[in-house]
Amino acid sequence: MRTYFVAVIVILIYLTSGGLVAQEPFTCKGQYFISLTPDEDINSGLYEVKISTDGSKAELISIAKDIGVVLNAMGYRITDNLIYGVNPVTGILSKVGIDGVAKELGRPAGLPPETRYFAGDITPDGRYLILINIDALSRFIAKVDLNSPTYSCTLVQLRDNNVGIVDIAHDPFTGILYGHDLRNKQLITIDPNTGNINRRFAIQTQVDQMGALFFDSFGNLYGYGGYLSSDQNTLIAIDKVTGRMSKLLVGPNSIGQDGCACPYTIEIAKTVDPDTTFACTEVVYHLILSNGSGAPRTGINLLDTFPVGITVKNVLSNPFQGTVSINNNILSIQNMTVNLGIDTIDVLAYVEPHVLGTLYNQAHITGLPQALGSRNISDFPKTAVKNDPTPLTIIPFDIQRFEKDYVVCKEDSVYIDLTLPGVKYHWNDGSSKPTKFLSNAENSVTVSTGCEVKSIEMNLNFVDFDIDIIPDSISVDLGEAVELKWTSTIPINEISYQWTSQNRYIPIDSLAYYYKFYPLFDGKVYLTAYDSIGCLSQDEVFIRVNKRREVFFPNIINQNSTQFNNRFYFQTSVPFISGAKWQIYDRWGNLVFALDNFELNNPDFSWDGTFHGMKVEQGVYTWVCEFVYLDGYVETIANTITVIR
Repeated sequence: MRTYFVAVIVILIYLTSGGLVAQEPFTCKGQYFISLTPDEDINSGLYEVKISTDGSKAELISIAKDIGVVLNAMGYRITDNLIYGVNPVTGILSKVGIDGVAKELGRPAGLPPETRYFAGDITPDGRYLILINIDALSRFIAKVDLNSPTYSCTLVQLRDNNVGIVDIAHDPFTGILYGHDLRNKQLITIDPNTGNINRRFAIQTQVDQMGALFFDSFGNLYGYGGYLSSDQNTLIAIDKVTGRMSKLLVGPNSIGQDGCACPYTIEIAKTVDPDTTFACTEVVYHLILSNGSGAPRTGINLLDTFPVGITVKNVLSNPFQGTVSINNNILSIQNMTVNLGIDTIDVLAYVEPHVLGTLYNQAHITGLPQALGSRNISDFPKTAVKNDPTPLTIIPFDIQRFEKDYVVCKEDSVYIDLTLPGVKYHWNDGSSKPTKFLSNAENSVTVSTGCEVKSIEMNLNFVDFDIDIIPDSISVDLGEAVELKWTSTIPINEISYQWTSQNRYIPIDSLAYYYKFYPLFDGKVYLTAYDSIGCLSQDEVFIRVNKRREVFFPNIINQNSTQFNNRFYFQTSVPFISGAKWQIYDRWGNLVFALDNFELNNPDFSWDGTFHGMKVEQGVYTWVCEFVYLDGYVETIANTITVIR
């Protein structure tokens, strides 16, 4: 009796010390797990993340609120269906099962101390737990061998220290290791054998820390973290090709979180094309099977019972072979071989007459290994809800919205798209396409399903919109104003218009039906007008500008005259010409007169033959003057003036 009692005590002590802690493995069904650690000294809780039935939010389903250890840098190991991770501060390795019981395995041999590990994942073959440190001067990858008795580490130096990697995840199909770099706000890929980092992805500043990164069983990448906020409460979809990230839905706020998933399973998704149609038409259902379980699987069975009113006609493609059986609305494929990767069964189905509304259904697969859950049901991938049925909406065959008159600009056409699912077309010109450019006044098309025929009439009303500038060409002298008049076939208050020109001109006035301006160069002037529906009309006029450059000046000044030739100034018949700079010199080159910015045809801007108020000596004086015309042309004239008494 005493021996038995002592043995019981020894066994109890051994159990409570962690030597024989029972751990129940998970069943890998594509689920996503998250650990929450309020503080580095408080044990973590383990949760499964699920989407609410209405698809509006993420929910945390508790596996254990206290697993007995601090767990981060997690990964799901497919070989034993347990979750492994480390205490980010102490580096102690632990594993935990679906019962929430954690077992400490000690510190991996060779794992560097005095640094923290938050980024972690297990390789798809289950061999290594990959860890990346975050707060040391030198960044490295620690490859923890889970098959080693001491969980020995191999260290690989990261080739880029300018990173802050907070979590990583392996693509279940390619094995590529992805990470989120908090410091540089982008997705990256990491080569765990060389330490190389690829930064070819888009920078995403809207995403804050993303402490949980994971793949689903179809190879889609997700994260849980902060989106436009420091709150870690958002499920984020990540494009693993471009690195672009988008918000899916909001869930509970998490602190000190890490995540992992088990994508290493067989799952089925189901879509239908088109997803909205009419009775008496055909649709194609796509049954998409994903096998990321690590090995081809044989003996897989599929059963799909379609809704009443949907008849299965044929299996268009089936890459998984097996024995196909079709019985009205029931499809069965037995003993399929599902190889690694993603492939699709295409099923042609017929919508019976008089069917209306939205019909839902799901496919079932069985024959999966027990570790993968034995069976699974299809998911509709266009929602965030897991394993929800696939909808097909049948609507009334109503095409009256297409039957109308179109207002069309003259010599224009209208593009018509009558594309409807499962419908055939016959136009009055013999065409059978659903799209067409209509250019005739009257058009008709017959559209039909398998049980209804309807006709659509479409008429084109052409707008008679024209403008006309009067006249077609004009010849004017430089500085002469041009007034263009124009007419329109519709009222001016229904038109927007704009004048433009090939060359510069000086506008004077613009009112309805006329435009006045000074042309400066030869060229065309255009009028562009739009009516109220956007029809365009244009006209143009060619304007030739005659460039007269004429300046008249005297060649003698009589200082003793009181009426004639007693002043030297310039005259012209050309409008808008001005004097820019005028200088007069004596025979020794001395400047005796200067004037800037002066008018022509004005005696007030003249030389009277004096210098500083004294009459200059008789003789010949040289002058030079610059004249500026309306078009900007500068003419320089030099000549002489003779002073007499």
